[in-house]
Amino acid sequence: MKRMGFFATLVVFCFCLCAPSCGSSEEYADAAPEHAAIEEDVAVGIGAESSVDPQLQKIVRSGNMTVEVDDLAAAKRMVDDLVGRYGGYYGEDGFSRYGNRASHHMAVRVPESRYLAFVDELAGLGEVAYKSIEAADVTEEFVDLSSRLATKKSYLDRYRELLSKASSVKDIIEIEGQVRVLQEEIESTEGRLRYLQDRVSMSTLDLSLTSNEGSRFVNSLRGGWRIFVDIFFGAIYIWPVLVIAGLVVWLVGRRKKRRARG
Repeated sequence: MKRMGFFATLVVFCFCLCAPSCGSSEEYADAAPEHAAIEEDVAVGIGAESSVDPQLQKIVRSGNMTVEVDDLAAAKRMVDDLVGRYGGYYGEDGFSRYGNRASHHMAVRVPESRYLAFVDELAGLGEVAYKSIEAADVTEEFVDLSSRLATKKSYLDRYRELLSKASSVKDIIEIEGQVRVLQEEIESTEGRLRYLQDRVSMSTLDLSLTSNEGSRFVNSLRGGWRIFVDIFFGAIYIWPVLVIAGLVVWLVGRRKKRRARG
């Protein structure tokens, strides 16, 4: 009986020690389970895989192209006209000269739907020395980021609701910290989505127009020489006709001279 009385006294004593600490957290007892549930949902929602709808396909096209032209100034004016007609713009536009060789270097942004047609027209400006077109599928990343963004915004609203209910300084500081983290993540995700959307809607082409001005004179000489050679070998090919024609002209002329003397 003495042992039972001692044990009962010890239990009552321990309960009295624990009672103050239980009372201090009672004012946030209703919000704490929801706060923990939100943290768990955030971890699960962010890590979840998102499904990709084929109809929402996002393609980023980019390329490099070098075109050798005879008249660099005229070719540049044609490119300016093409960029305007295709609804594009220059991200960069530069000019360089090294010796007799001059070049225009441009980073052209063109609407994705008209990009390939634009590249095809550029090929008609001269001789294409180099061309490379790449297409990157960013659909999965785009859909995943959109899903994460919606989830984070939903959790941010729930954290703000919890913040309005919190009364202790500790809980307020903890929830405000979570709110700041979510706001930073939302801004970062929105920035990445804007960047991807811009790359998807406006494709990029790094274009170089080059011309060797010294070679234009050399090419003219070569062209003239080729014409002379063609005429020379053409004459050799029809030499019988030329001989006969020459004899006819000589005979006609000789007859006219005889008549003039008689």
